[in-house]
Parts: sequence; structure tokens; C-alpha cells
Amino acid sequence: MAWDGISVDCEAECYPNNLGDGEGDGVRQREKVARETLHIATYGEEDHDMILLGVKYLPITKLILITVESERDKAVRFASKLGRTLKIGTEVYSIKPPILYNTLAIFREIILKNLGAFEDIIVNASSGDKQLGCAALTSAFINGLKTIAVDGDTPVLLPIIKLSYNEVISETKMNILKSLDRAGGSVSDLTELASLTGYGKPLLSYHVNGGEDSKGLVQLGLVEVEKYRKGRLRITITPLGHMLLASVLG
Repeated sequence: MAWDGISVDCEAECYPNNLGDGEGDGVRQREKVARETLHIATYGEEDHDMILLGVKYLPITKLILITVESERDKAVRFASKLGRTLKIGTEVYSIKPPILYNTLAIFREIILKNLGAFEDIIVNASSGDKQLGCAALTSAFINGLKTIAVDGDTPVLLPIIKLSYNEVISETKMNILKSLDRAGGSVSDLTELASLTGYGKPLLSYHVNGGEDSKGLVQLGLVEVEKYRKGRLRITITPLGHMLLASVLG
């Protein structure tokens, strides 16, 4: 099959190449695979060939495109054509501002919806709006998903952490973030936070500010602490903290 200068060879079934398991392994030689693989790709009309390259070299069972609202109709037509050609399922999601927060929320929705249906999930953030691509990379990192970028005419596996960010955060820290979120994203001091969480001040101080053996929410970039009147400390969720919650709560 040839499409806009990108050749994708298919037999009775399409068996694209598989990625190596190691970081930076690139792509192995073409081989038949029997993996159920979901592709999540950002879409832009001008460089949608980046998506085709991912499809050419990697196993794919279903394709989900994420795009900005202005390109939704084009993304739908592209996905429909590719789906018919390769006989795969397709879906399209359009993102409204704020791009970063809503992209992570969409990733959470996609993961929950497709949980257990696929052996592998591959994120291709090479096409489309640059802010959307950055948001997709952040979403992949937080959720511990395998991610590729197109280098020349070959997809390359990015060194994304194999453990998802939300698995690194303890249950206590996550409960603190959730309590801050319910309070509107900020509290005036530890006393207010203690009332919201039910945790004592020493424990809260440890999880917010960290200790010798553990990073706190401040060091992790999930909250900010600001001193204001009479030495009181305002504790506020950062944009990354909001994004992490979006990945957990949807």
C-alpha cells in the first residue's frame, strides 16, 4: 500500500515491525507478531506521515488519534481511511484548552476504556501541534507508556521511565493532593490541611516538605509552599499536580 509517499506493505494480514525492548534500540527487522497493540498518536495534517511511519514499522490493532479542535474533521477522515485500509479500529479525540490538563485527562479516559484489551500501548507524539505533542509526552511519562519519536524515516523508542509517575507517589501523598483539589487547589496553612485530610501536622509536613529518606510533594513539583502573613504557609497544587490528579481521577 502506498499513501502520500509512505509505503506500508501488507500481506493477508499486516505485520509491521516490533520495537526493541531496550531504550534507544530503534526498530528490529520486519517480523510477524501476534500482539494486540494500541497506538495513541497526535495528529496534524501537515505531518501526518509521521503517524504512517509508526504504522509501517510497528504492530497495530487499533489507532486512537488526538488532535486540536480545528483539525478534528481532517483527523476523522484520516483515521477512517487508514482504518479501512488496514482493517483496524480507530477513534478520534479533540482537545480544548487548557491543552496540557485536558490531554492528560483524555489519556486517563483512553487507558481506563481499553484496560486489559491490549498487550501493548504505544504513543506517537511526532505529528501535529507542538503543545499537544509535549502534553502527550508528559501523559506518556506519567502513565509509564512506551513512546516513539520519528527520526528521519524511522521511529525510535524514547527513554520514558518504565514505572508510571502515579505509582511512585504514595497513597498518603495522593490523598493530600486530592484534599487540596477538593479545597479549590490551595489551603492557608497546615492546620486547614490537617482538618481536610485527618492527618497530623508532623506527618503532613513530612509528606509536603520531604525528609532525609524521601522527597516531599514540593521536591516532586506537585505543590508549592509560599510564606505569607505571620509566618503562615500557603500550600498550592502546581499544574503538574493537577495533571497527575487528572491522570488518576479522569
